[in-house]
Amino acid sequence: MKKIFWLEFVALLRSKSFFLLTLTSALVPLVFAAFVKTDGTPDGERMIKVYYSLSAILAVVLLTVAAATASSISHDRKSKLLQLTLIRPVPFCSVAFGKMLAHCAACMIALAFGMAVTCCLDDSDCCRHVL
Repeated sequence: MKKIFWLEFVALLRSKSFFLLTLTSALVPLVFAAFVKTDGTPDGERMIKVYYSLSAILAVVLLTVAAATASSISHDRKSKLLQLTLIRPVPFCSVAFGKMLAHCAACMIALAFGMAVTCCLDDSDCCRHVL
């Protein structure tokens, strides 16, 4: 399972989809900050920016993990690579789990970028221990 994880993780980091996911998760807070309507208080603005932008980023990341893992497994099945993998004494569950774990790890990196952008947008001077 480790080898499947690392092969899939490295392939995902080299692909355009990881770059697009990271770019999307970094742009979502910027878009939310431009279009957000608040109650006029700094606390309300911060709450809406942080909660809604992080929720949107998490939704994008979770949908991407599910779609990318299913696409990876179906592409391997179509190219007969999955059958070559299953000839070895590796159960299908460990192949699927290794692929899903690799996609989750790459998406957590993208989620970290989105969280960093959201924290950088928070320019209020009020106490942070209130949240």
